[in-house]
Amino acid sequence: MAEGLGKIGVLVALESSGDKDRLNALGRQIAMHVAATSPLALNTEELDQAVVEREKAVFFRAGPGIGQAGKTSLKKMVEGRLRKFYEEVTLVKQAFVINPDQTVEQAVEALAKELGTEVKLTGSRPLCPGRGDRKRKSKTLPRRWQQPPGSKLKKKSAGKTGAFFGKIIFL
Repeated sequence: MAEGLGKIGVLVALESSGDKDRLNALGRQIAMHVAATSPLALNTEELDQAVVEREKAVFFRAGPGIGQAGKTSLKKMVEGRLRKFYEEVTLVKQAFVINPDQTVEQAVEALAKELGTEVKLTGSRPLCPGRGDRKRKSKTLPRRWQQPPGSKLKKKSAGKTGAFFGKIIFL
């Protein structure tokens, strides 16, 4: 592992009575997906409603100047943008990193069909050592994570490139 890239672990919960090796392989792929995309929730039901309301407000503010006749079109526009938002932030609706032609939910369903038994994705949780694995009492960020006022972010050197930063630990 390269210096300064960090580590990340991901826990994935799959429920099934099928072949454990195949389930383990899919679990590893989903763990890599979670490490790469950092979804906010497993599905739309588990998504924090405060986040959804904030996004709705942003979408409604994006459509000013629409007359009374355009109110229904504005609502439809917001519904469409919310569907797109859900596809971006919920794990089961995201395009699967391993196969972008299907969602994570479709990948789980495909394995269930192959195994001939039900497979259910019940949860996932990224574990970043030293980055909030434990619940903090304070809502503020630790001092070492805060950027001093007026400072600028350092640019990465041209020699360090790659799509995956870190190490996935499978438990």
